[in-house]
Amino acid sequence: MFFDVGANDGSSMDRFLYAGHTLFTFEPNPDLHRLMMTKFGLHSNWYGYNCAISDYNGIAEFNVCVTHDRGCSSLLEVSEAGKTQWGGRQDMIPDHKIKVDVHRLDNLLDWNQIPEIEYFHCDTQGSDLKVLQGMGIHLRKIKEGVVEAAAKEDILYKGQNSIKDTIAFLEQNGFAITFIQANDIQHNEVNIGFRRVDNLVGNTSN
Repeated sequence: MFFDVGANDGSSMDRFLYAGHTLFTFEPNPDLHRLMMTKFGLHSNWYGYNCAISDYNGIAEFNVCVTHDRGCSSLLEVSEAGKTQWGGRQDMIPDHKIKVDVHRLDNLLDWNQIPEIEYFHCDTQGSDLKVLQGMGIHLRKIKEGVVEAAAKEDILYKGQNSIKDTIAFLEQNGFAITFIQANDIQHNEVNIGFRRVDNLVGNTSN
């Protein structure tokens, strides 16, 4: 099983789908979800959900970006730094808000009786730590993955998860950090790779 949370157009993980693996995608932007339906709809191993993922179940306002990088849409409000410290990029400023369904992942994992997640990719624009927290006791089903975090406080969104808090949570829950890599030229945000410790030990012993 492969998970892509905040999937955008699905291009981050589509290689696993085309290789025959089961792929779950979660994307609250209805236009992007429809795009994935067009691309992946004929694949029986694709399960696409048009919803946001966080640490609660409910309905929330979703800030939608419509120009160039639609993946900058978020449940969170853009911070003042987000308006001034990204080289004048206006495509990161939301155009409008929509109501979206929000779910915790632990419920979905229960419903689908998923025993293990081979790879977990998460890019929810500021809510990645909440996504992990919303997995509850199922968190340790992840073998390895990558999440995004802010390298500078509230650098794009108000209240977005930081490197320090994200790493602390992962390590407290039995994961080892495998890499930290900037994902923009200003080094404002990073991708954090992680792997379940028992899986890491098993790999290094071979």
